[in-house]
Amino acid sequence: MPGTHTPATLHREAGDRIEACLVAACPEEMEVVRAPFRYRLRTRGELEPDLMVRHQSEGSPMLLAVEIARPSTLAADWLRRTHAYAALGVGAFWTLEPRHAVLSVQERLDGQRFWRTIEGDAVFEASVPFPVRVVPSELSRSVVR
Repeated sequence: MPGTHTPATLHREAGDRIEACLVAACPEEMEVVRAPFRYRLRTRGELEPDLMVRHQSEGSPMLLAVEIARPSTLAADWLRRTHAYAALGVGAFWTLEPRHAVLSVQERLDGQRFWRTIEGDAVFEASVPFPVRVVPSELSRSVVR
């Protein structure tokens, strides 16, 4: 029944769509990895993004981290994880909030960090870590009507 998606269902469906989008555009020398996995931090602790992109070589650094956010943890996750991924030197960090079809993006280009928000049917043409076209409403289509 439309409109009765549980948070877990929304999370899984959005993850499936964004993974398919990334895999379709991913160059041969890179790979898209889906959780569960742990990415250990140099100091202490670990992160577990829903998806990551890295080079295929063992021990390769994370090039893109993708989180599928739940509304209840969005603000806290975005702030905490943005700083953690920036400290790790991750090239891009995306947070998709599927219930509202909003993609928040942080990218490192030419040594500077850029933030932007892409909503609904707006097109995001990513260049980090590789060219890929993303439309939040397409990633969230089961819930956004």
